Amino acid sequence: MTDTSKIREHMEVVGADGVHIGTVDKVDGQRIKLTKADSGEGAHKGHHHYISLALVAE
Repeated sequence: MTDTSKIREHMEVVGADGVHIGTVDKVDGQRIKLTKADSGEGAHKGHHHYISLALVAE
């Protein structure tokens, strides 16, 4: 189980392969809300994306 108290705003989220996934905006229930700045391009630009806390390893 992930200790969500250690997750802070503006922390970098990195994938298992070491690649930048996004930046934490806030913890929203059982999900991490990423900043809009990391939303990508096209139809995804300017929208928040979420990652399930179940996917967090450390």
